[in-house]
Amino acid sequence: MGLMFMVVGLLGLLSAENIQAEDQVQISVYYESLCPDSNDFFHLHLAPTYEKLSSYLSVELIPYGNARYRGQHDNYSFNCQHGPEECYGNMVQTCYVELVNNTESQIKFINCAFDVRYQRKVMESCIDDLDLRRQVKKCVTSPMGMNLEYQMAKKTDALNPPHTFIPWITVNGKAAMQSTTEQRKI
Repeated sequence: MGLMFMVVGLLGLLSAENIQAEDQVQISVYYESLCPDSNDFFHLHLAPTYEKLSSYLSVELIPYGNARYRGQHDNYSFNCQHGPEECYGNMVQTCYVELVNNTESQIKFINCAFDVRYQRKVMESCIDDLDLRRQVKKCVTSPMGMNLEYQMAKKTDALNPPHTFIPWITVNGKAAMQSTTEQRKI
């Protein structure tokens, strides 16, 4: 629950009378679809914290992590730390986040995706709405999906300081942790 304490502490800096939408704590989560530490972070920290404090949080999800890309203009290829299955999972999650503009739904979907053993089964296992499932599949297999994942790469590559582990969390644009030791405390 360390993330919750960190967020509550930041909220404490804001006067309870003056909390408005623009005062939401901005949390960005840089992660990978097959990373065990990312799985733990979502299940143990992000989901419960968001459930309790959602009105105070603005969460951005960036599924890319330690991947690398090559190419340009609708023709990118990605090489992921945990292999091609992770690249596929990252793209599915990127497309879902783009198509579903609801953080609670995004977090629930990603938690579900972490529980599915094979990333190629995520859409069938975690998306009940057939039309949405078709939209996500179309995104994943199109230049749109490639370009969206490239945007995740650019956001990740622009981190300052650069990430040194995954998941990498920023709070209001600042790195929340500088070491894996600090991360494990959360």
